[in-house]
Amino acid sequence: MRSTFQNIPWLIIVFVVISVLRALQQAGEARKKHQASGDETEEQRRVREIQERIRRIAAERSGRTVAPPLVRRVEPVPPREVALPPAEVFEAPLHGGLEIEREEAPALEPPTRNAELERQVRLAAELRAVTERRLMGERRSAEVSAAQLQQAASEDGLRSVARARLLEDLRDPQSVRRAIVLREVLGAPVGLR
Repeated sequence: MRSTFQNIPWLIIVFVVISVLRALQQAGEARKKHQASGDETEEQRRVREIQERIRRIAAERSGRTVAPPLVRRVEPVPPREVALPPAEVFEAPLHGGLEIEREEAPALEPPTRNAELERQVRLAAELRAVTERRLMGERRSAEVSAAQLQQAASEDGLRSVARARLLEDLRDPQSVRRAIVLREVLGAPVGLR
């Protein structure tokens, strides 16, 4: 009975390993079937179409011609026969003698090369201004830090810095306790005071 319970962990491990190997084998077979069929999924087709549209739009904006996208051959659908109405229907005058004027939509002009160049010049000027502001800020901070170092280096500066540190330490109760302990340990013995 005891030996059976000792073998249970080994049986579980063997079962898990066999399950993993079997799943890998099935995944490999499915991959081979998919590659053999050569069919692309609906999502892959949509992604490809979107990428082609983006390339076409980018090429139109830059003024280049675009090679037509590669398309799978699709069996042509035979045309349906549609019964057309008699020609008199289209030639009959409108009721009430109304004439409809068609307004043509203004043709959208593609962005010109000059507009692109103007935009690039404007962006370059903005970039230059931002860079100059950043450099001026860095110079100011360098001047301030240099002035602080110079002040700290002077004797009066050293005194004021030491005084500021001492006052800061005295505001903190933990620092005061530490100072008392250090004075007791490092200071003159009690008998010599």
